[in-house]
Amino acid sequence: MSNLPIRYTSRGFPVFTEFHSKYNGDVCIVESSFATEHCVWIQFDEHANEPIRREALHVNKEEARKIVEALQEFIKSE
Repeated sequence: MSNLPIRYTSRGFPVFTEFHSKYNGDVCIVESSFATEHCVWIQFDEHANEPIRREALHVNKEEARKIVEALQEFIKSE
């Protein structure tokens, strides 16, 4: 049983995960409001330097599958 989404944004979009990374930043995966395709934002806010630097990937389902497959290979390699 899944506990996702973990919460919703103020605009009602699901947040699928958020956590503090090993490299001084916060990661958040949230559904995008993109109208023509189902997408998510993979956001990274780096706190190592001031001001906070924000980076984000905007990916569709096929791109997300590629990321998941690559991460599964990484996990299996341990």
